Amino acid sequence: MNIFEIMQKAKNLKSEMEESQKKLAKIEVEGRSGGGMVVVSMACDYRVISVKLDESIKDDLSMLEDLLKLAMNDALSKVSEKLQENMASQLGGLGLPPDFKLPF
Repeated sequence: MNIFEIMQKAKNLKSEMEESQKKLAKIEVEGRSGGGMVVVSMACDYRVISVKLDESIKDDLSMLEDLLKLAMNDALSKVSEKLQENMASQLGGLGLPPDFKLPF
């Protein structure tokens, strides 16, 4: 692939990325902790969709705080994975080296 082809593909990248962001906003992931005692649903645009708490932890605030933190971090990790997968598929056609850093 020559430099002109790379430049042409880069021009199209912005609109493809915007479209991709819209699609990602519709993808939901779940973060879980405590064997499902806390479940956080999050969209891939970092919006929290829902939080479900098991009735058995309602009286233990310290445990609830810990499990909520773990479930949130699990959900964020899954969002990050989805975003990386998406970015890799978007940039794969440019023929850039794997460690190439984009300015955005």
